[in-house]
Amino acid sequence: VKEACGEAHLKVILETGELQTLENVRKASDIAMHAGADFIKTSTGKVSINATLKAAEAMLGVIKSSQTDCGFKAAGGIRTLDDAVQYIELAERIMGEDWVTADNFRIGASSLLQDLQSLLVKV
Repeated sequence: VKEACGEAHLKVILETGELQTLENVRKASDIAMHAGADFIKTSTGKVSINATLKAAEAMLGVIKSSQTDCGFKAAGGIRTLDDAVQYIELAERIMGEDWVTADNFRIGASSLLQDLQSLLVKV
């Protein structure tokens, strides 16, 4: 699959809520990265358990220990600015503040937009 991507980035969605254990999340992250993933993503947002901070912590730990350029995307269940901030702070704590850029870190959360819009209207 990586070869077929050519210049395009390969994003691998792990659907971490279905993996049942953090050890499985770590293994899946490692396998995806060794197969050439440019980004690993927590979830599609279409299952009962989506992104969790524990799964994100496990995935970020694997990225850090791999010393690769793999990026991370948290998705599914991130609905508020407070939710998003928790993922940003987790990534900064594990990977460093300078790592949390659009090149490395993303949040997929369509319902987050509504929360941000409502906060801006209040300002």
